[in-house]
Amino acid sequence: MKNLTLCLCLLLLFLFSQPALAVSAQLPIMLDGINISAPDYPADNQPAILAQEHSGTAYVPLRFIAELFNAEVSWQKQQITISDGQNTLILQPGSQQAYRNGEAITIAGAPYEYQNTTYVPLRFIAETFACTVWYHDETVSLATEPFTINGQQITQLIYEDPCHVIGSDYYKLSGNQLLRSIYNALQSAQGTETPAPEKLVKPIIADYGDYFQDEIFSFQNAAGETVFEVAVIKQYYKPTPGADLQYPKQTVMLYDRLQNKFYSCPPTSYQHIEPILQQNLQYRQFIYSDAP
Repeated sequence: MKNLTLCLCLLLLFLFSQPALAVSAQLPIMLDGINISAPDYPADNQPAILAQEHSGTAYVPLRFIAELFNAEVSWQKQQITISDGQNTLILQPGSQQAYRNGEAITIAGAPYEYQNTTYVPLRFIAETFACTVWYHDETVSLATEPFTINGQQITQLIYEDPCHVIGSDYYKLSGNQLLRSIYNALQSAQGTETPAPEKLVKPIIADYGDYFQDEIFSFQNAAGETVFEVAVIKQYYKPTPGADLQYPKQTVMLYDRLQNKFYSCPPTSYQHIEPILQQNLQYRQFIYSDAP
């Protein structure tokens, strides 16, 4: 009987020592005015991103916050390091002791593990990456610094998605951090300047070996003027003689449409930016289609 009582006490102690997530509030997240908890085009098997609130602190999945700020995450002996190349954070699950750029700091809430996911305090990380955080109407809002290209503030991105038959679908994206992430991904994938393809045709008439212009990203200022515009150039190929045409596995270029310059884009670079682009394109708003 004593053993049973001891086991029950230990069980209750364990349960009450865990984060009370079952009864914690789940708060939607607004980023620069965009509800990123409810994307218009959610990625396959992508769960809704909500802030978990308990003990007065809002937490988010580590992977989400790292992707949001294009930061790298590394683990070493239960120590989490988050770095974007300019700022470095070191945290440890279960500990309120953290380090910001080498300086020791006590954070409001300790990171924790829940259902095989690491949760980290949102405010501490977001403010490190120059982001303002506030709570209102049972919502967590984040505001990032204005996004500029060549000194001009960018307010929207027009994304053209060719239908590969005739015409294209057009979408609009806004939000400083979303646009910044897409721009940085495109810039990081840009290799050296290269000659223009010998043959650049429309997808509908493309044949084996032909290059065609695929996705187009047009970054615009408040006046609707295009400040930066890049197109992804791909090449049709056949995996085996007689097979149907397929998209490229090897040859990709980036075309700066305003400067009329082509740049190489190594396969590994494109494979790296594609998930970043798709992650952010979840929040695009359909404008119109000129496809019949």
